[in-house]
Amino acid sequence: MGGFGHLFYPWGLLVQGIALWHFVKRRPENYWFYIILFGGVLGAGVYVVAEMVPDLGLLGGVFRGFGRRSQIQNLEAHILDNPSAGNLEELAELYFEQKKYQKTREALDRAIAARSDSPYSFIYGRDHCWL
Repeated sequence: MGGFGHLFYPWGLLVQGIALWHFVKRRPENYWFYIILFGGVLGAGVYVVAEMVPDLGLLGGVFRGFGRRSQIQNLEAHILDNPSAGNLEELAELYFEQKKYQKTREALDRAIAARSDSPYSFIYGRDHCWL
């Protein structure tokens, strides 16, 4: 009758191991440790559904960086037609996130020349891009 035991045995430990790894990385409430440890596969499964699945929404920022280069190119093309201070500040933010500080300074200098009443360009943007 124990013919199917070999199909479930390693997977239960794997699910518990993944749940414990996530628990150590994210540090949710301490009672989850006992649920994972003493609940076995069922406890680890409950943890995965309750704590790990909602964290998948946090992965959106990881994949957003791939489209940033095309966003910068589109914004640069848009600035050729409409060199407004808001567009230049947005371009400067994208350059800053890419750690291109020289281009950030240039874009913020152009934004200040276009509109000198922007406290963002003066106070926040230029101060953070000086190394």
